[in-house]
Amino acid sequence: ATRDIVAGEEIHHSYYLCPECGAMRTNGFGTQGMLENYGFVESMPQRWGFYFYDEDTDTDVDVLFDLDDANPAAPTGELDLRWFGEMFQPNQDALDSIRNELERLQTLSQELEENNETLESIPKFEYDMVYRFHNAQIAALTKAVQVATDDIGKETEDERKNAERMESQHRELIGWIRSHPEGFVNDKLEIRMADPNDPASGSGMFVN
Repeated sequence: ATRDIVAGEEIHHSYYLCPECGAMRTNGFGTQGMLENYGFVESMPQRWGFYFYDEDTDTDVDVLFDLDDANPAAPTGELDLRWFGEMFQPNQDALDSIRNELERLQTLSQELEENNETLESIPKFEYDMVYRFHNAQIAALTKAVQVATDDIGKETEDERKNAERMESQHRELIGWIRSHPEGFVNDKLEIRMADPNDPASGSGMFVN
């Protein structure tokens, strides 16, 4: 074992997260593949991959993340989500796709509940498995929407702060140039005002 095992602790076998799992560890194989290949919905931890097509931008939108139970101190049922690398961290277009898929699944749940004939035609074992997978998808997408919304909000706030900082620095530079018409020059940097008699000259900071 790679760590101490507490007496009575449940031991899990991983099909794709183990050090010896090879390409399955890194190629995006996860919870959907477990159901398709082995016929059951795995417990936590889970790996989810959602692959959308954005008609407006004519681009593929791939979202991949790992999901696990939160630490014991967290509220019951709380989940931790980790994006599967920066390239799979959603932007606003991906977040919109996730939301649309979540709404589709939630609508499907309601339609199935209202159509008892469809449910009665499915063998109980198959229905239980589909129901479990359907709910697992909804839980995963709900968490993904929550985390992606928070992440994009933080990025937007960081971008706003960076823009404000750059604007402030620009105003300070322009103010300094105006108050120092002689400018500043050394072997690496030149700061000067534009020469009104030379249309080609410019004001600002230049790297020598």
